[in-house]
Amino acid sequence: MSASRKVKTNKRGFIMDILLAKQQVIEVGRSLVEKGLIARTWGNVSCRVDDKSFVITPSGRPYDSLTADDIVEVSIETLKYEGNIKPSSEKGVHAEVYKHFREAMFAIHTHQNNASVISAMGKDIDKVSEEYKDIVGYEIPIAAYGLPGTKRLMQNVAHVLKRSSAKAIIMAHHGALCYGADGREALNNALMLEKECGSCIASVEGINAEGEFFNSRREGKNAVFTPLNGGEEILVNIATGKVEGNSPVSCQAGTHIGIYSSRSDINNIIYSADGHTVKVSAQVKEMRPYLDDFAQIVGASVRCASGADCIRALEGRHAVLIKGEGALCCGINEGDAAAVKMILDKNCKTLLAVEQFKSGVPIGKIDSLLMRKIYLKKYSKQAEENK
Repeated sequence: MSASRKVKTNKRGFIMDILLAKQQVIEVGRSLVEKGLIARTWGNVSCRVDDKSFVITPSGRPYDSLTADDIVEVSIETLKYEGNIKPSSEKGVHAEVYKHFREAMFAIHTHQNNASVISAMGKDIDKVSEEYKDIVGYEIPIAAYGLPGTKRLMQNVAHVLKRSSAKAIIMAHHGALCYGADGREALNNALMLEKECGSCIASVEGINAEGEFFNSRREGKNAVFTPLNGGEEILVNIATGKVEGNSPVSCQAGTHIGIYSSRSDINNIIYSADGHTVKVSAQVKEMRPYLDDFAQIVGASVRCASGADCIRALEGRHAVLIKGEGALCCGINEGDAAAVKMILDKNCKTLLAVEQFKSGVPIGKIDSLLMRKIYLKKYSKQAEENK
């Protein structure tokens, strides 16, 4: 069935074609992916239709495959919607923007890197750079923490929207929320927010890893190793650990083989040589989540180990820090492993920023475990539906 095409008029007299609104949401969503502000199915985008409703991206759908039929119309007041497609779980946050700012026509929620780092530090940015003041506002406030998709998060965002006219706000331990008179302005506000947050944490530095490292993937009974330096691929039998031919392979290969042997749910391993991750791996025994997406996708904690201990440290998790060398990030496919790496690196950078500026704490253990449990349940359900 094709998307319904209807025109609505609000009290201010403008006319918005609902199909056009849906198409604009898709276009802005894809632009956000292209510019690196969102990835995979994370974040959400909405457009006001009139005084009573808005359209928003669905829950758990990749942006590159969205059509107008996938975009859901939601009531601003009641958050009700029709049809079988579920709107984003953060629909309530978008509704608060439209309730508080009648000029707002577009809203964007992202987990963008620099703004996410700032989100764990618990403080407003009260001195915005001159070049960004006229764009995002004279301050960038932080809304108090609430679990994703909850009324508490909505209420905390509403409280900030009442006290500030900023067009970009940060949600504690979560990400950013930006709005504008149209999609272009909302997107630009998100970009400017990222630059401003980047300037605030520019002094947070990492260190370089030393050694030869590999990514790998499972192919039948073998593991295929790809050197990060761009050398030839190396084939290793998982059961025997035997290397095909005379190709040299580092001791890291044994860790990969051990992971594949003990974890049937892991088919890809990506090594993180990110400077922040390397630095964290040299100084911690265990890292807790500072960001929601880390708790959901990576786990309630990540341990640090070396050698054969890495396999044991990975139990029940999808990443392990390698002492002084970075991290191994795992997934059922390459995309999932890459997502784990992206989020792990961001959490490591956040930890270093919190320590350097002496501001912020990790998410509570109970909240972290709860988010992980809900995510796994939701993920397994989606996987079953997509079979």
